[in-house]
Amino acid sequence: EWETLIAVLLTLAILYFSEIIPKTLGATYWRQLAVPASFTISWLVKIVFPLVWLSTRLTKLFSKDKDNVITRDEILALASLGQKDGTIVSQENEYLSNLLHLREVATEEILTPRSVVHMLPAVTTIQEALDDPQTRQFTRIPVYDEHVDDVIGQVIRADLYEAERQGKGSESIVSVIKPLSRVSDRLPVQKLLDTFIKKRAHLFLVTDEFGQNEGVVSLEDAIETLLGREIMDETDAVEDMQALARSNHREKLRETKAQSDAPESNV
Repeated sequence: EWETLIAVLLTLAILYFSEIIPKTLGATYWRQLAVPASFTISWLVKIVFPLVWLSTRLTKLFSKDKDNVITRDEILALASLGQKDGTIVSQENEYLSNLLHLREVATEEILTPRSVVHMLPAVTTIQEALDDPQTRQFTRIPVYDEHVDDVIGQVIRADLYEAERQGKGSESIVSVIKPLSRVSDRLPVQKLLDTFIKKRAHLFLVTDEFGQNEGVVSLEDAIETLLGREIMDETDAVEDMQALARSNHREKLRETKAQSDAPESNV
């Protein structure tokens, strides 16, 4: 009982002498107390400064946890909450999610496989290249020397048309060939985008750990991975160029099979 009574009395005393009386005096005699109070507070700040500094240092020393660090998962969770609340639209949430996952996606997941890539042999003439219907479907075409693993560069469709206009249709496509850089199939798409920007390139040859050609990847492929949707410009006849490449490859296989199955004519 005495402990309860003492606690109540102390609480009332602290409230009365440290809250009510000082505030009442300050509100009533604020003009008279302003100047002496400012000097008193200034001295108190100087006196307790070493203690405050020491306390701050000790706090930083013993609290090296990462509780205040915002993780990627927390950002994604906040974006989802923002979408539910209507603060951001679903498309913005999708872009943010794709952006934060770019480093987890390898180049091999977005490339166009070598087996379906339209490539031209170096001995092809400019006119022969333009006569090929598939050449008109792609802006950049890899060029190989003796076999498809020996890629020596790329030709740009616009350069082929310009060379034909200048009367060079009978020349080899090597005359208008451009370099084609290589990247690893393990390269994250995030770094792939940086590489495209640094090298000012639009197409890379993708190789595995043994240097074997696995296919090609374009700047458009990387951006589509970021946006989560297909990109079409005014020169694109189809929406998904990778799907078109696979379709062309299947058509070639069907033609080859039909030719092999055709009965030989009797002489």
